Amino acid sequence: MSLTAKQGASIELIEAGNHHGVCVAVIDLGTQYNETFNKQQPKVMITWELIDFPITDEHGEPKGYRLISKEYTASLSEKANLYADLVSWRGRDFTPVELEGFNIKKILNANCLVNVIHVTKNKNTYANVSAVAKLPKGMTPKSPTYQLLYDMDEDVAAIPEGVPDWIKDKIKKSLEWVALTNPQDSDEPAPTDADADEDFIPF
Repeated sequence: MSLTAKQGASIELIEAGNHHGVCVAVIDLGTQYNETFNKQQPKVMITWELIDFPITDEHGEPKGYRLISKEYTASLSEKANLYADLVSWRGRDFTPVELEGFNIKKILNANCLVNVIHVTKNKNTYANVSAVAKLPKGMTPKSPTYQLLYDMDEDVAAIPEGVPDWIKDKIKKSLEWVALTNPQDSDEPAPTDADADEDFIPF
């Protein structure tokens, strides 16, 4: 699930196309059941502020930017969407050493281009992240207005303030959260992989 904005009376759909983004959140979703592949997989949610879409409060004062998110399987398999987007974002491939264990936290605050597409499903239209790319030369990097990081390896119970309820609901379906809150219900199989300057690298 990579949608973030649903067309409706109060929320205008984010325009399709390439937009300047800044990574503001990396959220560990834990081990989630994938109905399509009928297996458990480690998942992560990445969120960007879109600099092209500033928002204001009721008094017309700036209050940040529109957000868009994408859910990934936490894998650097060459078939994984996370691998493809990170390679495009970095502007180069991973080294063998990096592939042994790349810390996804490094992408926090990193700028990029976020490619947004519109997808219609069940009569609703959504703005989805199709791809992520390195910020082109000549575009000025921006600083994020806030930062969110949630890593289950540090503390499963410590979901930070500011994580939206719909993401909290996903976290609470993970094997890790179930093991924390209902240990007797946590006997599930282990997660599997995803196989279902001029040279500046942002992370």
